[in-house]
Amino acid sequence: MSKSLFTTIGFILFLLGMLSMVLMVVGVQFSYLTWLDAAGRGLGLLARIVMIVGGAIIIVLTRGNFDGR
Repeated sequence: MSKSLFTTIGFILFLLGMLSMVLMVVGVQFSYLTWLDAAGRGLGLLARIVMIVGGAIIIVLTRGNFDGR
């Protein structure tokens, strides 16, 4: 798979995590992410944070140059 595809996946994951976090503060949810809060709001918050951090890590790792030169 190409770097640009992984970068896009990371960006989408990061963006969805950030938007769902902002909407959670307001009291609204994305309809397709309501399952995150099924186990409790604390675990839903943790899942959103993992989405944000995971997306950022994917972006950094795919855009980095690890040739060692």
